[in-house]
Amino acid sequence: MSQLDESQRDFLDTLSLYYIESRYAEDREALAKNCTRAVTKDALEQTGVIWNG
Repeated sequence: MSQLDESQRDFLDTLSLYYIESRYAEDREALAKNCTRAVTKDALEQTGVIWNG
């Protein structure tokens, strides 16, 4: 993770919130409202940049 810049680390921190919070039923609806097509597309693009280097 030391090879990632600060914005990439921040992005991965944000993704981990979705993973952790999605396990709790009371938080799923709020997360689903935030996961618009645009937000999801951006997350996938950023993940691809990090994953592919």
